[in-house]
Amino acid sequence: MTIGSLDFLEYAVELNNDHGNSEVIRRVIVGRAYYSIFHVATDFATNDLQIDLEALECSTHARLFKGFREFSTTNPPLKSKLQALSRDLKRLHSMRVNADYHLNETVTDRHVQTMLVDAQWVAKRICELQAASAAA
Repeated sequence: MTIGSLDFLEYAVELNNDHGNSEVIRRVIVGRAYYSIFHVATDFATNDLQIDLEALECSTHARLFKGFREFSTTNPPLKSKLQALSRDLKRLHSMRVNADYHLNETVTDRHVQTMLVDAQWVAKRICELQAASAAA
């Protein structure tokens, strides 16, 4: 069975609805939501915008942020939206890093709700950018 990128986000929402009262589960939810958006954004960058992420010399996640920033400079109609997307992805990544590596910091329900709402919003924005880039 194969799954789509947004299946991770749907699972994170379901997990939150059914089991979100445990901090371990909250950390898992944040991670699943982030990786859903990471995969959607990577597909958009490489397939729709033809950004060669592998050519960028930095970490895997930083390549994505940098790829959108650099591509935005050559695409004036999408410049501000791609720069905002880069910032949003970086912020969501920071939330995921906090959930995965900073075990001495509590991941609260508020963190989870912020991640889920923001991830859904970023997914919607990527869909809009896909349509705009196809029309350009």
